Amino acid sequence: NKLLWFLGLSTVVIVLVIFAGATYSVRRIREADDKRLSVLHKVEYTAKMASIGRLAAGVAHEINNPLAFVTANVRWTAEALAELRAGLAAGRAPEGGVPAALGKVEEALGDAALGAERVRHIVRQLRTFSRGGDDEARQPMRLADAVVLEELRRAGCAVTAADGALA
Repeated sequence: NKLLWFLGLSTVVIVLVIFAGATYSVRRIREADDKRLSVLHKVEYTAKMASIGRLAAGVAHEINNPLAFVTANVRWTAEALAELRAGLAAGRAPEGGVPAALGKVEEALGDAALGAERVRHIVRQLRTFSRGGDDEARQPMRLADAVVLEELRRAGCAVTAADGALA
């Protein structure tokens, strides 16, 4: 009778110890898994932010080049017009005459307009990219492909709008 009582109590103690150990182990495993998931989410977030940073740097570079071109041409035009005005006010004709000077100003403004058009086109591409395309052509395209296609167009290569293939 005492032996049965001892075996029963021992069994209960053993079950309790096993249950407590299993509960502790499960809790530790769950905590480790939660920590792993938290670290994984932080790594994913960091990778996304790094990708966004690289994209922003690329976009800034793509916009900055034609914008610098526009700024330089507008600045030169302002200076050329100021010199022309000062020269005409002093009774001096510019070298090559007024029509030649105005022709240079028109050329610089035309170049500035081309640079501004390039910026507008880049912004339109980004808007299309961010919205997933426009109504006319909803097709997946990587931003790098869009930039390459635009550079091909600027170089004079004919690119069809339907499939982006070279014509």
